[in-house]
Amino acid sequence: MKILILTDSLGLPRYKPELCTFDETWPILIKNKYPNILQVSIGAATSQVLLKQVNYQKAFEPDIVILQVGIVDCAPRFMTRKELDFTYALGTVGKGLRFLLNRQWIKRLRKISYTNEVQFKENINKIQNSFNCPVIAIEILPSSEQYEASLPGITAKISAYNELLEQTFKQYIHTDDFIFAKGIMSDNHHLNKIGHNYLYQKIEAILKKSWKQPQD
Repeated sequence: MKILILTDSLGLPRYKPELCTFDETWPILIKNKYPNILQVSIGAATSQVLLKQVNYQKAFEPDIVILQVGIVDCAPRFMTRKELDFTYALGTVGKGLRFLLNRQWIKRLRKISYTNEVQFKENINKIQNSFNCPVIAIEILPSSEQYEASLPGITAKISAYNELLEQTFKQYIHTDDFIFAKGIMSDNHHLNKIGHNYLYQKIEAILKKSWKQPQD
């Protein structure tokens, strides 16, 4: 069975705010049991970024696709991507503008996400329709009081974009209070070692129904 994994940074190891090594990530835990895997994990990737990758990676002809995306799309921002790119072109002046404008009240006022709900729905539909095999979507990890305090509006955004994911994909992995309490790093949205293992167990429960591992 060939498995294609498409993720943002949540499928990658991290050094901070806490350490999670390469071997502790859920894609590698899966690869240890199902070796025929192609992993494409891109830090800060939106659904649009992963959709562009699909045009290349579908040549792998997977039997199952596992998709983890959405937090970068939905998170409240103080600038659009185009505005942000423009400030980077301004050098020191742009850096000053970003410092001045990166305020919670501005995020609440502007209500910007890198990808609006209509575009997000269109992107994930295109990902779904690009493959002639099941696509398993993983929900965006739940918010917390701390996350909402640091990024006002994130809880409602996560809920809305998760609803779109669940509407689009027949196979959809929910998380629960365990990962909320034990499996997320102190940055409020990346998986720690416990969270990666938890998610691996969730995915493995689906995969083992699709493929019988050869006997030694």
